[in-house]
Amino acid sequence: MDRLVNPSAATAQNHQGIVEESMEAAGYSFIRVRENGKSVWLAAPAIPIEVGQSIRWSGGGQMRNFTSRSLDRVFDEITFVNAVHVS
Repeated sequence: MDRLVNPSAATAQNHQGIVEESMEAAGYSFIRVRENGKSVWLAAPAIPIEVGQSIRWSGGGQMRNFTSRSLDRVFDEITFVNAVHVS
């Protein structure tokens, strides 16, 4: 079951990281980013992005156990953001 996590100070602040993996499906870019030594997953409106690029984002809503039917994959935790910006 999908579960929305309440926004916290961690999701409200500005973030920056290096793209480790990216895939597109259903109008979204699913992006695995290394931030402060930890890998996190983001979902954002589709954007051309490459592994190794530095990106910035802020805010968003976290979901746990999110199932992407178009990717046939379950993400343990993913943050849906309005946009990512190439740094």
